[in-house]
Amino acid sequence: MPAKTIKNALDNNLALCICRHRSNCGNNLKSVSFILYDPEFIKFMAKKILDFNKESRPNGGSTYCIFERCNLAIYGKVEMSLVDSFYDTWECIREKMDFPYYKVDSSSCREKYGPLIYDIAMSYSDNKGLAPDLTLSHHARKIWRHYFNKRQDVVPYEIPERMKEKAYLSLPYKCSYVIKNKRKYEHLINNHNKFIRDIRGMNNLSKSYIEDSIKQNAEYFL
Repeated sequence: MPAKTIKNALDNNLALCICRHRSNCGNNLKSVSFILYDPEFIKFMAKKILDFNKESRPNGGSTYCIFERCNLAIYGKVEMSLVDSFYDTWECIREKMDFPYYKVDSSSCREKYGPLIYDIAMSYSDNKGLAPDLTLSHHARKIWRHYFNKRQDVVPYEIPERMKEKAYLSLPYKCSYVIKNKRKYEHLINNHNKFIRDIRGMNNLSKSYIEDSIKQNAEYFL
């Protein structure tokens, strides 16, 4: 069975949440998370929990979080960080690097969704490209070997040897990969924005709280 595409994701009414995290020094971009999820499942669970809270706590008091068990809605997630500088203990830039790239910090996906979520992250990274993390699972190694050997629309750029963290890896895994045909994921983001509006209509929560809850659930899925 071939890898899933954006069309497959849209056919399943999936949504894409992009969370950007800033460093403590200078408000520089520290990392970005991409989370592919099923918004209808979360809305279904949220409504059930809201109804239960009203029935069991009619006079207020402690209630269940509406995002309970929503890890089951997650289809895939990738977190990546920009490697463009050497940082000191307080995460402040000490020295700029001349070969900036994004590296995968963590990832997990349902079967056949790995290449899609990587493609989306790679498209976001633009010409800086995306490099594998250091702790590669067997499944992740297969994906990166496929990028290196089979994908004509993806260009690998070997990371210089002076980047010590990559020096001991074999060639497919010490490259930064740039995708030539960027994936158009705007409709997945539109689905996410609609989900935010729907959830806020059910329970007046902030967008940042909802997205943090999705990200937290993504940490515990599969």
